[in-house]
Order: sequence, then C-alpha cells, then structure tokens
Amino acid sequence: MFALEKANNSLRPSVIGSLWRRCAARLGVAEVCSNVATFFMSQYTNFIQFGGESGGCAQVTQLLAAAWAQHSDENPLVVIQLEIVKSYFESMQGTASILHFSDYQGRAHKIACNKGGQHGDAFETVRFAFTTLPSFGRVFARHVACTGAAFCDDVFIVAPLAEGLALTVELKQVLKQDLDLNLDVPRFNCFFPGDQINDDDHARALFQNALQANPQLACLSGMDAGISTMGLPVARVPIGNDEWVQQFVQAKAAAVQVDVGKLDIISDGLIHYQMLRFCQNTRLAFLGRNTLTPLISDIFAEVDATILEALCQKGTTNAHGEWMAVFRRFVDMKLQLPHFWGGFGVTPNAGSAIFAFYATSVSLVQWLGFCSHAEQNFNDLASTWGPGQDLANLDQWSASILLALKQAHQVLLTDFGCHDS
Repeated sequence: MFALEKANNSLRPSVIGSLWRRCAARLGVAEVCSNVATFFMSQYTNFIQFGGESGGCAQVTQLLAAAWAQHSDENPLVVIQLEIVKSYFESMQGTASILHFSDYQGRAHKIACNKGGQHGDAFETVRFAFTTLPSFGRVFARHVACTGAAFCDDVFIVAPLAEGLALTVELKQVLKQDLDLNLDVPRFNCFFPGDQINDDDHARALFQNALQANPQLACLSGMDAGISTMGLPVARVPIGNDEWVQQFVQAKAAAVQVDVGKLDIISDGLIHYQMLRFCQNTRLAFLGRNTLTPLISDIFAEVDATILEALCQKGTTNAHGEWMAVFRRFVDMKLQLPHFWGGFGVTPNAGSAIFAFYATSVSLVQWLGFCSHAEQNFNDLASTWGPGQDLANLDQWSASILLALKQAHQVLLTDFGCHDS
C-alpha cells in the first residue's frame, strides 16, 4: 500500500495486491482496450467515456470549448468539471471487503475496507467506466444541448451555462439513485472559455443569475468558488488562455527541474543517468502530447537543458565548465541521440513533444472523420464534437488545437525534414 500525496496535501491510498496480479491485470486490460474503446464511443451521441485514455478526454474538451463564440453573452458556453466523492470506493460493488496483503518482511496483514474498488487496481478503471456509463449516458441523452467527456470519474460538461447547470442537477440525483454516488458540489469547477467573458466577477454574476432564474438549481450554489475565466485542467491537461496554460506547464516543469537537482546526491554515475533518463526526462511526456506545442516548446527546452547539465556535471565531476561551446553542443547531441545512432537515448522533450502532439491530434481528426460514417450509428459525429469546424477544409479551422496541429505540421516539414506521404 502506498500513501500518495494529493495536490491539496491530503493522502490517497493506492493498493497493489502483488506485482504478479498487477502485470496480469494490465495485460488483460491491454488485450481488450480496443474493444472497450469502441463500445464506449458508440453508445451515446453526446457523451463519451474515455476509460483509461485521459488524453482523448482533454482533446475533445478543447475542441468543444472552441465553439464559445457561437453562444450569447447572457448564456455563454462553459466547461463544468464534476467531482464525485470517493468514486472508486463507493461505486457498484456494494459489499465491504477485507484486504489481505504482505509487508516487506513477508508478514500477513488484513485491512477492513469500504465497498467499491481499490486505487491502483488496473481493472478498476475499466470496471468503473462500464458500470457508470449507462447512468451518465441516459442523462446526457435528455439534454441534447450538452456534450460531455469523461476520463473515469473525471467528468466534464461542455454546454451553455443554463443547460449545463440543469444537466448537473439531474446527474446529481441520478448518480445517487442508481449508484449511491455523491457529487461534491463545492469542489466543482466552471470555466468560461474564450474572450466573451474575461472577468471572474462577471462570470460569477452570470452564474448567480442562472441560479436565480431556475429554483431547481439552488443545490449548486456552492460552485461559486470554482468559477474561472482563465483556464481549467482537463484530465491533467491545461485548457484556457495562453498565459494560464504556460503558467500551468511552467509549474510542472519547475517541479521536474527541482527533482533533477535532488538526484545529484547519487554517487553512482550509471544509476544517476538511469534515474534522469527514465524517471525525470519522461515526466512531461503526457503534457507534451496533449498541450499546444507552440505554448510549451521553450519551457520544455529549459527542462532539457537542466537534465543535460546534470548529466555533464555528474559525468565529469564539474570539469565540463572548461569545454568550448562547440564541444558542449556535440556532447549534448550525443546524450540526446538514440542508442542505435551511438547516443545515450535522453530524448529531447522540446522536439519529441512536437511529434507526439502531431500524432495524437491527427488521430483525433481521423477518428472524428471515421466515426462520421453511417455504420458507426452516429449522425455526423464531427459536427457534434467539432462544432463549427470543417475538418475536411484546413483553411476553415479556427479551434486552437487544430491551428496548433497545422503549425506542428509545418514545423515538421521545414525544421525536421519530414515529408507528406
């Protein structure tokens, strides 16, 4: 059992029964992930459960939020983030369990658990998504003006303010009735995207007006603290105005840079290199493939420089300061080249993020186009999940994620020597 520290300094217990079970569970989930994804994405026209793929949830939400200009000032488009209380522990499995585990000395222990699943269980992600999908889907089906995307228990509603709040109220009731799940209203977040509403006080006034116009929304009054016009993390990916996104990524990058310095205490050069390469250098990969690369390339380059400096410092016991600039650039190149080209395989984040973002964003466009065919049981999915975007005409793209995709494509052609196939 691990006690993981959360962002609010509280603890989250994560349980791994055994490494053998974890390996088997992950292999089992990997074997069915394609079929699971197809099922999740083919059940409801305006709600998608992404199960174990948080990047897809963030990308779809960014695409939906880009339609803010199509809505009125009085009832603007918002992104509402829901928070479920103890979702994994409370859902579906109604019988309390007893956890048996062995400590590092081989001694057996028992822990009396609540009902529900355990954090750290590879099967739990898929199980939770499957058991809650019908309840979410039925509510969204009754609110056609709303669209929603979920990464397990992280649920995001993109809708006009009044309609989104009405859906939230009904969802709060249905989840309690169907699954005995409670929504933690004070921890909800409500983001107003775009330039239409750029003042938090104005946004709160619109929110209060919506509550007063519909007495059934009174139970959501505690959402007031989570209102923002700057940005919102969607499944760990920042969406919002450029400055807020950069600040979010900068904070993550700074944490990596601090931890790189902490590893200097390791005296063994090989272990130090492996810790930097496999543990620190990979921490920004998820952000890199899901965040708009024009906003983060310089930040990632600073992290790359910090890691290279730490490797040179450890490898030469600080003698690298006497190197000529041209020799230092050669060493940096050797450190970042892959093994099969004679390098050390410390992949540069600034460069790899462009390729990763391009690949994932192209997959999003391809998926929307593919699922728009009649055999997918959808009515033009692209118009639902990419409103106002003609995905077949690049010149008509206006969503920030699509514009960043076009820019990444051009950078790959001009700066990296790639070719269109």
